Amino acid sequence: MSQNILRIDASARHKDSSSRKYADMVIKYISAHQGDVEVTVRDLAQGLPFVDKKWVKVKSKNPENYTKDDKATVSLSRILIEELKQNDCYVISCPIYNFTIPASLKAWIDLVTFPGQTFKNESGEFEGLLNDKSLIVTFSSSATEIGSDIDFASDYLSHIFGFLGVDDITFIGGHETFSYEHIIEALDN
Repeated sequence: MSQNILRIDASARHKDSSSRKYADMVIKYISAHQGDVEVTVRDLAQGLPFVDKKWVKVKSKNPENYTKDDKATVSLSRILIEELKQNDCYVISCPIYNFTIPASLKAWIDLVTFPGQTFKNESGEFEGLLNDKSLIVTFSSSATEIGSDIDFASDYLSHIFGFLGVDDITFIGGHETFSYEHIIEALDN
């Protein structure tokens, strides 16, 4: 059986990105242990729009009442959400910028946190709709240790993905001497 992975690269760097290098290692590990792996890549360094007044207004409407213009307004959200739904595992390569996630990753999260698609709210009770999914985040930072008092990235990602229904979450923090053996150790636990 094939493992479908959505790889989300949040680093502004490409060739010299440690978090991307760690994500490569994670996918290598999964391939070695799962066999057939299909990877969809979403590179956030290409840029995403920030949500605006029009998008927020359309998001709160019943999709049955969408106009052609409304559908165009949320079309990127629909594409990104479909990527989430079609994949079993999400691998996010995430540098720590100013103690938290890059703005591009926050923009992506805003676009996919969508009522009726990735979560629902029935009578004030929220329920995530991305069940039976797993998340692996490879962090890189020269100064912010994951889990420290100045790490505002891992708690946020844990909370937002938990809100969306993902409860199998693994964080792998790295630095320049990080190796494939560290990936094996983190994922074998």
